Amino acid sequence: MRGVRVSGPRGTIPFCFVSETAQSNAGPAYGPELQGFDYPYPVNRFDFTSQRLPLHMAYLDVKPAQANGRTVVLLLGKNFCAATWQETIDTLAGAGYRVIAPDQIGFCKSSKPAQ
Repeated sequence: MRGVRVSGPRGTIPFCFVSETAQSNAGPAYGPELQGFDYPYPVNRFDFTSQRLPLHMAYLDVKPAQANGRTVVLLLGKNFCAATWQETIDTLAGAGYRVIAPDQIGFCKSSKPAQ
């Protein structure tokens, strides 16, 4: 910590500066596809080509212990990961539903094309 006094037309004002290196406050390190972030279920990957770009979409496919023969697909708006649905997935799978929840292209564990 370092103190500085600044003089101006109305007198002297004391300032205090605190600086630390970015690494000392660094949180967990995640890669561009959230490689360091664990999802509550195994993550699957669907590879495809769109607009001549090779892409992949990460998704969760949670199968219930006792299936009722129905499937629910959970979609989120932009900037949210499939893992956000954990509580809902647990409830639906507990009721017998197979639950699929994708990460949209450009977010979370899916491809992030430059265009």
